[in-house]
Amino acid sequence: GELTERSVLGTIIIPLCLTMAVVFSGYVFHSPYISVVLFLVMIATATVRRLALIRIKQQAAWPESGWLEVFFWSCLAMAAVWGITTAIFIDTYGEDFPVMFILILSAGIGAGSMANFCIWRALAVNFLILTFAPGIIACLAMQQTELLPVVLAIALFVFYLLVQIKNWNVYFWESLITAYLFEKQTEKLADTNSKLA
Repeated sequence: GELTERSVLGTIIIPLCLTMAVVFSGYVFHSPYISVVLFLVMIATATVRRLALIRIKQQAAWPESGWLEVFFWSCLAMAAVWGITTAIFIDTYGEDFPVMFILILSAGIGAGSMANFCIWRALAVNFLILTFAPGIIACLAMQQTELLPVVLAIALFVFYLLVQIKNWNVYFWESLITAYLFEKQTEKLADTNSKLA
């Protein structure tokens, strides 16, 4: 239940951000074929992710590991599409406004995903890498000194999120264990009280 509540918004927000980026930047007119391919792949992976969430919710008590794997891979595929789009924008627009726009969207997507995926450290880390690494590589490959502040800013942001992943992950599992132990103690206390009564 909690998994679906935390993750279902990503199936809407990330494709919407991709649409906004390619339309508002004019890239859809610059390269319509690539734009359509990116959009179709994003929609397909978002649909698979949504399907996996529906199946996981139906099996709330003990979700099948197969559907969890489908969820993981679909999330990573969405991140990869976004990362590739970022790299394409950097290569196409250099340091112009469309690049700044998509990097701002990337920051929001990255931070939001960390909050949602902190339960799984591996998923969160790989999502970050696939979202930001293509953009960093594209900036470095262009060898433009004007883009170095962009690379530094992205790298610092990713480093911050990587540190936060560890903290959020530990906090999540500690709070889950504490809640479970508290529930068990409450059950024992209720059982003792009923026996005394």
